[in-house]
Amino acid sequence: MVIVVRDSANGKAVSARAGDRIELILSSSYWHVTGSSAPGVLRQDGPPVLLSRPRSCPHIPGLGCTPVRADFTAVTNGKAVITASRSACGEALRCKPGQTRFTVIVVVRN
Repeated sequence: MVIVVRDSANGKAVSARAGDRIELILSSSYWHVTGSSAPGVLRQDGPPVLLSRPRSCPHIPGLGCTPVRADFTAVTNGKAVITASRSACGEALRCKPGQTRFTVIVVVRN
């Protein structure tokens, strides 16, 4: 099973079963995905990748509206936290409070 986690899951918990894939898709290329707090429970499958620029994103440099995706695999029972951070929300645009950190808890059960 593939579980897609997006920006709206920030601060929430997601349930998965061993063998499930988690696709983290964040809406800005400014996000730096730190990874899993417990790789033995939730393994990151390679480095994050940039996805195609959405049609709704103007071709203006520095907007950062190209999504970034990181893939994970649920390995065994337990809990892991996926984190990402950013210091800018656009070229020369500081993030508002609460927009610099992303966390989601993944609870893996058989």
